[in-house]
Amino acid sequence: MTVSTRGKGTAGAKTTRDSASEKKAKMNEGFTAAERCAERLARESEAERYARDDRDLTLGEQVLRNPLIRDLSIQGLNPFKLSDLQSVLGLREFYRLLPDVDLKECYFEGAWRFRKDEFVLANWREMDIDIEDMKHEVKWAHPELVRHMRVYPPGKVDVKSLRTKEEIVRMFWELTYVPAEVYLTAVAGAHVLRSVTAGDVGDDPAVVREYLEWACRAGLDASVIRGLAEVCGEEFIDEAAPWAAGGGHTDVVDLLASEFGAEIEADCLYLAAMWGQDAMIDHLVEEYGVDPNGAAEYGSALHYAAEYGRVHTVKHLVEKHKVDIHKRDMDGDTALDHAEVFGRTECAAYLRELTYTQLLAGQYRGDVRERLLCHAARGGNDAMIDLLVERYGVDPNGAGENGGWTALHEAAMEGRVRTVKHLVEKHKVDIHQRNGDGETALDFAEMTHKTALADYLRELMSTRPPTS
Repeated sequence: MTVSTRGKGTAGAKTTRDSASEKKAKMNEGFTAAERCAERLARESEAERYARDDRDLTLGEQVLRNPLIRDLSIQGLNPFKLSDLQSVLGLREFYRLLPDVDLKECYFEGAWRFRKDEFVLANWREMDIDIEDMKHEVKWAHPELVRHMRVYPPGKVDVKSLRTKEEIVRMFWELTYVPAEVYLTAVAGAHVLRSVTAGDVGDDPAVVREYLEWACRAGLDASVIRGLAEVCGEEFIDEAAPWAAGGGHTDVVDLLASEFGAEIEADCLYLAAMWGQDAMIDHLVEEYGVDPNGAAEYGSALHYAAEYGRVHTVKHLVEKHKVDIHKRDMDGDTALDHAEVFGRTECAAYLRELTYTQLLAGQYRGDVRERLLCHAARGGNDAMIDLLVERYGVDPNGAGENGGWTALHEAAMEGRVRTVKHLVEKHKVDIHQRNGDGETALDFAEMTHKTALADYLRELMSTRPPTS
């Protein structure tokens, strides 16, 4: 079974108990402000904390010191579980205790580490898109159910009927502070729940299958999932299991496996990695024996985690499950390649540093070293280029299995002026060398509008004839 990421709602585009050292490390990632605030408040005595004037505290600090939020352990509530999300949003809507900005930054970005680009209407005034593109983003944040009909929550209108950006934002304000995939899952889960409660599901196998998948993704009650699964075929139940895994619902995965014989295989691991579900990854590996290194056509769990920018999951797979960071997909790409292509800079930096560390330990074959040269050039790491060329004898003009791309092509494509000059002036690379499509480094500099770099290469090419 091939995992499809658009069909089940990626809107435009995968938790364990942490040790003390892991918690400390996390403070240096996306949750630093809230973590520091909580730590500081914990050190203060109860009397000192509540004697302080609220005006001396930031809004985020007031949220963290609030007993209701603190005692509910909001960070442990799973946004992909409909009932958990309703509890979180209830703090905002009914108790007025959790402002939108804190919900977005402390809960979704901080505790659950969603990327900033997953909030499709955040900073909408600064978005450089026209109204039709905005409508497209909002449309894909709503599920297609019942034979390709777009489902909107009660009280919402079809986004196509709105005429201005302001109208779109007013109607779909939730998308400014809730990640699109969480919103989509909640809308679909709530629709399924309403339909099941009203007895409107019917017996159309295609509809029941879709409802089961969304019920699993939203972590609905076991009675709802059991009722839908009882009228589904074995194949449909197998296909629903990965969506439960992607939502992080171990209870649903176990129910499908124990009561309905669902096959818990690598597809479950891929979706768990895609959405940063580290605890689910552990569950699949430890309880069902799923191979964390297993690879499908589009790569391994590490490829999926890197492509979607799930830094904590990339680290979890590497450091706990010892996955192979050099495993390639059907196109010959590694997880590092995926991270770089999709602009996941944190993942790329971690994987690149790990690669270099292993290189220094002598853990690489010659063909891998050639590939690393291109990565070093792409990242502007001149010292690593020197190490590869001078200590390991890697050809600075080598292209290997890279479509004819050399280190110079990579550096030029990324606009690395210093690295281009380093390759040209120290390692004497061939500035006229072409890749598999007949393109030179100058072509890339011009294509990406790197004017200074293009001027440098153009002048150099006019004075240095091609080598025979």
